[in-house]
Amino acid sequence: MAGTGRVQVISKTPVSHNQYDVTISFDIAFDWGGWNSGASYTIYCNGQSSSGNASFSISSGGGNWVWGHIGTKTFRITMPTSGKSLPISFSAGINTGVTPSYIDAYGSDTLPARTWQWKVSYNANGGTGAPSSQTKTIDVDLKLSTTKPTRTGYTFLGWSTSKTASSASYSPGATYSSNAALTLYAVWKINTWTVKYDANGGTGAPSSQTKTYGQTLKLSTTKPTKKDYNFLGWGTSTESTTIEYEAGANYTNNAAITLYAVWELAYVPPRITDVHIDRCNSNGTLADDGSYVKIEFKWASDYPFKGYAISYRINSTNNWFTVPTEIYTPEPLYSGSISRVFEDASGHLVSFDIESEYDIGITVADTNGYSKITRRLPPMSFIIDILKGGKGIAFGRPATLENTFEVDFDAKFDKPMTDRFGDAVENGLVRSMNEDPDTTLEHIIITSTNTPISGEKMYVVTYFYNEKSTGTARMQVAYPYMENGSQYQRYYYYGAWSPWRRVVNADELGVRSMTVMFPSGDKDLSGANVINCTTLGADTSNGYLTQSEGGIAIGKGVSAVLVSGNVFAWCQKIASNGYMWNRISRYRGSVETELCASISPMNAGLYASTVFSPMLVKVQPGDVIKIKKMNTENIRIRGLGNTYLTVQVAELE
Repeated sequence: MAGTGRVQVISKTPVSHNQYDVTISFDIAFDWGGWNSGASYTIYCNGQSSSGNASFSISSGGGNWVWGHIGTKTFRITMPTSGKSLPISFSAGINTGVTPSYIDAYGSDTLPARTWQWKVSYNANGGTGAPSSQTKTIDVDLKLSTTKPTRTGYTFLGWSTSKTASSASYSPGATYSSNAALTLYAVWKINTWTVKYDANGGTGAPSSQTKTYGQTLKLSTTKPTKKDYNFLGWGTSTESTTIEYEAGANYTNNAAITLYAVWELAYVPPRITDVHIDRCNSNGTLADDGSYVKIEFKWASDYPFKGYAISYRINSTNNWFTVPTEIYTPEPLYSGSISRVFEDASGHLVSFDIESEYDIGITVADTNGYSKITRRLPPMSFIIDILKGGKGIAFGRPATLENTFEVDFDAKFDKPMTDRFGDAVENGLVRSMNEDPDTTLEHIIITSTNTPISGEKMYVVTYFYNEKSTGTARMQVAYPYMENGSQYQRYYYYGAWSPWRRVVNADELGVRSMTVMFPSGDKDLSGANVINCTTLGADTSNGYLTQSEGGIAIGKGVSAVLVSGNVFAWCQKIASNGYMWNRISRYRGSVETELCASISPMNAGLYASTVFSPMLVKVQPGDVIKIKKMNTENIRIRGLGNTYLTVQVAELE
């Protein structure tokens, strides 16, 4: 004998906004029959179960299924999500007590969707900061968000269900009761500002205008009027004297504004004509070199004359000196002329420097306003001037010196020229007489500053020992500009100038010189009382110079040494290559200070020479200046007849 079962939903009844009562029926069948008076069974549905006992008596079907009803159970199912259907599954089983001893069955179904919640959405509609969405529950009032969006240039009015609405249907925080979904759009009003016009004492001001955000407003072209005044435009203050906006101009600011009419007195100011400003003498007689100034002019006005003022200042300064004058007459004056020598406020004549430049101001006032003009009084000009007696001449200034050509400005010579000593004058600028030779970098100057004879013009030549700068060691020679014969010499060393020394011969110059000859050690030494020379050693048997150094001992009264000249030598190459190293050093006790060094490559059969640039070396008594000639790789140096090194020692102190 065999058996089977079936389970099925026989009803799905909604009982609330989100629940169903689901009824499940359970049946079994046998092919040859069976019975039981109390068989236990269980029906399951979506995690719920219900049990019972059933009696059944099923007759034989002669091999066909005969069905018998076991039981029916109802389950309450809660929908988990609003607006979505729910698949359910169910089953049933029974202990039959016959064969087969256990029969079960399975089934499934879907519960239709139930809606009990709706979404309320917000759209900023061109702005920013819209509130987050909210959920509306069935039959429960929803308080709308109080958050307000923003939009530049616009004012938020509220919410509407239409994107293009101009008025709001819902306010922030309002109550929403409908059981339905909702999308709310922000309602915006574009911002506007009022542009007002004030005639500012006149009449006929334009009507106010409205300025809309982001749009350019064309100001009114209507112009107010005011008696005796011309309308200039609009300002932002009742005190405005300059216009900020013309009539019909564009206004782009997103702000309210009040514009005030700017007025100009509608009259012609006094006219000043036929102006003459000349240098004169104290009696008013015109003179090019006069120390006083005569002022003449005419004036005319459309309103009664009030007065005039004459002022002056030295050109490029800001200090004006003014002499005001008011004229009162029984009858009004409308024209006139002025002629006067400039006086101060106390009535004293004003003296004007003939070499200075002045600004002269003339102001004429009437009862409604004034006019002012400014004229330039140039300095007295000299093109060429000859000293009384014809013994001096000057360009651009008065002649003051006999037997002298004076120039008060830079001059360029287009052809070569020479000075009184026959030396060429460089094409270029004639230097000023007042240049300081202590600091000038010019090679040749004519000056009366810091010369050997105070105030006397001297022709100064500067010799630089190294670079051309104000801090470098250098020597100067000065010649009196007006005589021949004498000359003066000084040195700049260690940041200070030595005194000027008059030079007539070598002894007065204070310079001692020594020539060292190779290889015999011959020397020419002047002033042996202040200089001692140690003879450079020589190998006289073969004529080769083998000693590496010699020195000059500085005696009393010597303060500096000038080293210069050439060293010529014949090189006999013994090794494959080599170099000759020439060096001059100062020894102060056991301390050596290298003054100059050079390295020359030596090749067999060739001459080699070392040139020591002139250099000024500060020494003190007891110092030794040593000359070193060093050989490498058996290079031997043989002196020739013109091999020499010259050392000059100068007494600078």
